[in-house]
Amino acid sequence: MRNFFAAVALVIAAAATAQTSSFKDYSSYVNPMIGTDNHGHVAVGGSVPFGLVMMGPVQMGQGWDYCSGYCYGDSILIGFSPIHLSGTGCCDLGDILFMPTTGGVYKWRGRASERNSGHSSFFSHEREQTWPGYYSVMLDRWGIQAEMTATERVGWQRYTWPAGTTDQRILVDLHNSIEDRATDCEIAWVDDHTICGHRTSTGWAARHTVYFVAEFSKPIKEWRCFEDDREQPGKSLRSTNAYGELKFDYAGNDTVVVRLAISGASVEGAMANLRAEARPTDTFSSVCAAARDKWNKWMGLIDADFTNEADRTIFYTALYHMMMTPWLYTDANGEYAGSDGRVHKADGFKNYTTWSTWDTYRAFHPLATLFLPQMQRDWALSILAVNREQGFMPVWQFLGNETHTMVGISSVPILADMVLKGYVPEDKQEEAFQAMKHTMLMDFRELKWMKKLGYIPNSEHESVSKTMEYCLNDWSVAQVARKLGHTEDYEYFYNRSLGYKKLYDPKLRFMRSIDEQGNFLSAEGFAPNFQTRDYTEGNAWQYLWLAPHDAEGLVELLGGREAFVSKLDSLFTADSYTGEDAQSDIAGMVGQYAHGNEPSHHIAYLYNYAGRQDKTARILREIVYSQYGTNKDGLAGNEDMGQMSAWYILTAMGFYQVEPCGGRYQFGSPLVTKASFKTQQGKTFTIVAHNNSKDNIYIKKVKLNGRPYKKTYIDYADIVKGGTLEFFMGK
Repeated sequence: MRNFFAAVALVIAAAATAQTSSFKDYSSYVNPMIGTDNHGHVAVGGSVPFGLVMMGPVQMGQGWDYCSGYCYGDSILIGFSPIHLSGTGCCDLGDILFMPTTGGVYKWRGRASERNSGHSSFFSHEREQTWPGYYSVMLDRWGIQAEMTATERVGWQRYTWPAGTTDQRILVDLHNSIEDRATDCEIAWVDDHTICGHRTSTGWAARHTVYFVAEFSKPIKEWRCFEDDREQPGKSLRSTNAYGELKFDYAGNDTVVVRLAISGASVEGAMANLRAEARPTDTFSSVCAAARDKWNKWMGLIDADFTNEADRTIFYTALYHMMMTPWLYTDANGEYAGSDGRVHKADGFKNYTTWSTWDTYRAFHPLATLFLPQMQRDWALSILAVNREQGFMPVWQFLGNETHTMVGISSVPILADMVLKGYVPEDKQEEAFQAMKHTMLMDFRELKWMKKLGYIPNSEHESVSKTMEYCLNDWSVAQVARKLGHTEDYEYFYNRSLGYKKLYDPKLRFMRSIDEQGNFLSAEGFAPNFQTRDYTEGNAWQYLWLAPHDAEGLVELLGGREAFVSKLDSLFTADSYTGEDAQSDIAGMVGQYAHGNEPSHHIAYLYNYAGRQDKTARILREIVYSQYGTNKDGLAGNEDMGQMSAWYILTAMGFYQVEPCGGRYQFGSPLVTKASFKTQQGKTFTIVAHNNSKDNIYIKKVKLNGRPYKKTYIDYADIVKGGTLEFFMGK
């Protein structure tokens, strides 16, 4: 084990030496274990940026803290899967489990009493290693070393048995997974090096299928199929309890390498992926090195310096976590599984999946438009493909499944932002607008009330949150309508976007639900710090501020600048208690500000709109240093597919897009001393924070390209031109 890691270190050092003197090993700054504890729900495994595959462990434990299949507090594995959600609040996936063993077939059936039985094994974190592109663990039960790496659509596994072990077996488990139920599985022998099959299941996603082809480095000596405890005749089996067991010739070799390709479309698509991404000359070590090189290249798109190593670790780990999604969901032959349950051919674009839009419209996508211009066209066209296939824009969609999770239609501001920033091709902009307009004029998801009343009445569950999310969605549609010259549509959606004001109770000074006649219910017993049926994963304190599209209007609604600042101060100093019935997502408390959940993420920047940028700076530093860290519990809540990380990255660079789309980035309090990235126009934009430190948190003056700059924000249009933004920091 020590020899292996020493060899890897030498390879990395040699690669660095071969580079120019400016080479940075960005991946060495990353700690993939950050967020694997304290409800972070972060996955670990071998992957590449935006790849479908994360080849990694699945633990025995089940429940909310096992959404990714991995929770740091657990110590038992049941196998290794090529596909994992990371940082979500719901469980699914973990399909196609592989487990190396010795002896006969072992089958774990999900019972807690089967600890270290079935095909489970204890492991210790002391003999576990991971970095971008690689994961390794020792299975204590058999003394087998398991290593994982990946390309975009192929997971590589290398299993090393103790020296001289002649009984080398691998169990393929299509029954177990992460909190879903298998409904149709098939496993089949192809030849003495290859098996294939599929697993269809129902869970958070109503129905998804993962097709696979697995190719082994050694000949298969014995192949057996099992349905539960019963061995079945023949070389294939179709069952919801399908297992396969492979036994290999020893031949003086202690290692078996598995190349596992997956597809959402077909076995043929998986085979095409295998042939495209696993060449005969490739080895596990070469693929692992290539994966790390790829992570280095992508993380190097933002070159940032800091005053301390902790900030650097958090920043580049955040960048690593952010680039785990969306997933490439197009096979090498151009096919993908669509949102209508059919197989489609991607015409002129690469299809991507996994759109956690309620989370990611806030920071992930505004950040991606800055430093990932090469991804925007494919992402926009992927969103439009979902719209064509299912008849409305995605809400929370993965692997061709619309889960309808969370409120609002949050792909609307994401696509609107892409249109406004010039990422959607001109011949697709009208289609994008019509997709947004059509979706927001539908009658589903309580949208009928927005057309009838301009708000959601309290007869509907979570009416306050739904109204406020729909209002900012409407504002986003209005901005695109204005850009494309649709004047009537602009006026309609803009006016509808102000409907949130109807929920403001001037007596209690909070957003409250109202009935169809526009009346508030009795205020008796109202407690703004308690979660009720009117709010989604939050309370009246947190949802008072969810009007980022009309921050100036919100200032006036709350009584002007002085009253607004006083109320905002109260949010951060209020008692943090949220009641016994509050959801676990309401976490990371600073007063009643909940950084562990997304509706709070823009709030600290609202001081800017009331002329108190200094207060934005002060509270941001408090949030940064209290809610992020370098340990396993270094996230305040679910990572939520990169949103928690993207918030940190933007804040560390000194600005944040508060408005849902369009590109006005409000200044905060930068953590970097210097950071730079390439923009949409191929220019370099650089941020410099002079005299920055933990004490010098306030922006004293700003220069843009050497000239004094008086605004408390910078426009996207100025960023993409390239240049230098200088912050002069002080106490």
